[in-house]
Amino acid sequence: LRTRRNPANGNSQLGNIMIGLQKVTAEDLSPLFHFIAKEEEECITLVSHLNMKDMDQYPSYILRNESKILGVLMFSEAGLLLSYLPFCKNIMEFSLDEITEIQRKIAMLFTKKKPYCITGSKYGSDFLENCLQNVYGVEPREKRNYHLMVHEETSPSLELKSISLQSSFEILLCNQNDIEGIFPLQQGYDIEEVLPLGDEYDFHAARLQLFTNLKKQRTLAARSHETGLFVSKVSSNAIGINWIQLGGVYTRPQYRGKGIASVLVHEMTKLVEKEGKKVALFVKLQNTPAQKAYFNAGFVKKGSYSILYY
Repeated sequence: LRTRRNPANGNSQLGNIMIGLQKVTAEDLSPLFHFIAKEEEECITLVSHLNMKDMDQYPSYILRNESKILGVLMFSEAGLLLSYLPFCKNIMEFSLDEITEIQRKIAMLFTKKKPYCITGSKYGSDFLENCLQNVYGVEPREKRNYHLMVHEETSPSLELKSISLQSSFEILLCNQNDIEGIFPLQQGYDIEEVLPLGDEYDFHAARLQLFTNLKKQRTLAARSHETGLFVSKVSSNAIGINWIQLGGVYTRPQYRGKGIASVLVHEMTKLVEKEGKKVALFVKLQNTPAQKAYFNAGFVKKGSYSILYY
């Protein structure tokens, strides 16, 4: 990490400031939402759990100095570490001593358990990776990098494509009664896009998670008139205050290349925006076809995102 040191006293331009990391309370929520609001699209999953009801399962912590909030961390009971650490964008404003103290404070969260997964904007994930490496000598076993994309405009061509597609496929907003038809798509997505290298797929846990998501999230799917099979789907995987994050985009291999997933993303985006929310999603850096499909659906690149597995 490159930092700026004041040659006169060894401190940053901000001076010798104490760093604190405290568990979030009900009184903290309003200032935290205000702090996150301008860049909520970077941390929609974190925002979706930033409430007192979820605090036992997703404990959250404010990182601050004497004058302002620096970031927020959420470390779930299962070992998932979510973050919003915008100070990392301006790391040169901090001295090496301040960065060391921030890392020391964050490392205190890991005294009883280490994270199995770090997820968030790349600049924050890189900082947390460095923190774990410096304090515990731990390195990720797998790192995945993504583009953050946000929706900016509706695609007229996809509107026409959607009308044409519905002669062969029915587009449905799914519920828990559709689990038998949707699960093969979810399983394909999990194995191809999510499962870390070397991990075994937990069929029963995945099915239970899908059953929960079909109630709490939104899933739009295309079902073939000819076969009755669900052939493609898109889901929301986090609902924030002003943003919804899409994910779980998957099409059966034999139906790919027909633009079905693009139409579903298009229709889901219309549905979400009618509710007054904006739409974001993540796509792997190497997945050029998906990036092109999202670009055609009116999405643009907004930033970088990382998932680290330990």
